[in-house]
Amino acid sequence: MSAIWGIISNNISENNLTLQIDAMSAIYENRCKLDKINHIKENDIAFCCGLQFITKESENETLPYYDKERDIFFTADCLLDNRTELIKKLSIKDTEICDGMIIYKAFLKYGIDCLKYLEGLFSIAIYDNKKKTFYLAADKLSQRSIYYYVNDGNIYFSTLIDPVLQANPNLKINENYLKDFLLAPGMMPNIVAGETPYDNIFQIIASSYIKIENEEVSKVKYFNILDNISISNIRNEKEVAKRFVKVYSDCVKSALRCQKEVAISLSSGLDSSSVAALSSLELSRKNKKLFSFTYVNYEKPPLNRKNYFINDETDLVKKLIELYPNIIPEFVNNEGKNSILEIPEILKIMEIPFKATVNLPNLYEIYKKAYEKNCRIVLTGQFGNSTVSYGDIQNVLYDLYTNKKYIKFLKCLNGYCTNVVPQSRKRALLDTIKHFTNIKRKSTIDIDTNNLTDNPLLAKDIHKNYSIIDRFGDTDFIQKLSGLPEDHISYQSNLTLPASYAYIGSYETKLGLACGIVVRDPTRDIRLQKFCLSLPFHFFAFNGNVRWLIRGAMHDFLPKEYVDVWPRYGLQNADWHIRIIRDWKKIREKYYDLFTNPKMDKYIDQASCNDLLEFLDNVSIKDLYEIDKFSAIDESKLQYLSFVIVLYEFLP
Repeated sequence: MSAIWGIISNNISENNLTLQIDAMSAIYENRCKLDKINHIKENDIAFCCGLQFITKESENETLPYYDKERDIFFTADCLLDNRTELIKKLSIKDTEICDGMIIYKAFLKYGIDCLKYLEGLFSIAIYDNKKKTFYLAADKLSQRSIYYYVNDGNIYFSTLIDPVLQANPNLKINENYLKDFLLAPGMMPNIVAGETPYDNIFQIIASSYIKIENEEVSKVKYFNILDNISISNIRNEKEVAKRFVKVYSDCVKSALRCQKEVAISLSSGLDSSSVAALSSLELSRKNKKLFSFTYVNYEKPPLNRKNYFINDETDLVKKLIELYPNIIPEFVNNEGKNSILEIPEILKIMEIPFKATVNLPNLYEIYKKAYEKNCRIVLTGQFGNSTVSYGDIQNVLYDLYTNKKYIKFLKCLNGYCTNVVPQSRKRALLDTIKHFTNIKRKSTIDIDTNNLTDNPLLAKDIHKNYSIIDRFGDTDFIQKLSGLPEDHISYQSNLTLPASYAYIGSYETKLGLACGIVVRDPTRDIRLQKFCLSLPFHFFAFNGNVRWLIRGAMHDFLPKEYVDVWPRYGLQNADWHIRIIRDWKKIREKYYDLFTNPKMDKYIDQASCNDLLEFLDNVSIKDLYEIDKFSAIDESKLQYLSFVIVLYEFLP
């Protein structure tokens, strides 16, 4: 893996080109843990690559590469999952060839159509100097961020945004992006794939590339995961389970390609624990360990408002480790730091406003600790809720009911009422049918699309000249975020959102570069997504068993406490708000001018902010343990305050 950056100059002087590329390179040298940085500069072209030696082949990477005979410049940030297949397909004799040169040989044979044949993580930059044609491409899931900026015929590209800004310091803020961040529900910072917080800096989205020729930029989508996806004719649950475990195991095996140690960010959730189980089995065959890192509370968390939430996952994680003794656990708590005071450091890495203010500091700690243990791959199960552990009972029942599959609908509902959440089947049937009958779908959607957030801190007129529907252009996504059921078609659409792919790939790329590791998520592997997209929808909650793919198909891989007890949700950050209130005086002092700073005027409502400050000034730690004094709504206000602070730190 690597980071890539460069400039193709149209009218930049040689001296300024050198200054600009050196300024871009300095950011990578100072901010990223890279094993080697290489540069090529020929006349008005500069290509650079900062390498991470993740695999044994990567130590021999010669990127960037200049093909003098063809006058082609090439560089790539890549980790291929199908290198063996490509070596055979391209008739390459050197089986130790590095991934970058495999891609270049594929380009020589197939042209830019080579992208269709590549599987894994990659971003690629190619400049054909004879044809004056530039290509910049992302992999099928945009698992590695890559940005570009074009001005007066000059082309800048970079894995990170800040190097482009360093070379072009006068770029303006994209106000629509900031409104997405503040107004759109969910945890994504924006909802328009390809946009960034800066005007005219764009990100290459999943399965796409740009072609720049004669100063014209063409955007091309070279692959669509939904093309040729048809519902499998598989009907037997045992066969589904067998195929699922095989596909999942293959995805995990690909993610383990690493010459050093492997780690995992582990909770007691079904996603990361299933990745850990399969990884442990594969690594044990090579007598290798799996280093796990689990977040635990630093402060005593309050009692849960719902009894199926678990504040401390330590004992459950230990249950998994009993089954897999080559897992070496470590329990971390970020040394008791509060998430708000961590925002500036994480924002410097992320480069864009972010909403995961509680989780990202903990991941950052885990990735740093993994690097210290000589790990270069860190596994996660981040995407698993959409694939391996997908299976909300309401969604499956809604799909069966609306498609008039009444026998399967009844069987699914009966199974749920009997085996999962015991209740009267007759009452559940009547309530479910009434609920589904009253739901308004698509053309009669009953949602105020200009006011989807309940953030009380925002300016009253912030919605002016902004429409989330116009920005996103799809009601399926809005319905999902608004709590309406998701049928099979909506599931397929929401699973493959380019903006979601781009955001996840961006933060994994940037945190990985900062810490010297590569983040791999087998639950997001394209093979697993294809399996889930083609699976008959009722198997996600087969016979009423929610999240059946893992709880049923992988029953023998996980502790019974994981698969037999439902509902059960682990809270990895149950003490986050306690840490904030504990340190409130420090936070108040650091951000004393936040709400009076003129740059925040058009974004926040002064009166509402003052009310929140007065409330927080008078909250005690003791109050957090009493539900009548500190409610879930108050927790939400703290989260919204975090978003406002992110914006404050981001704005110049």
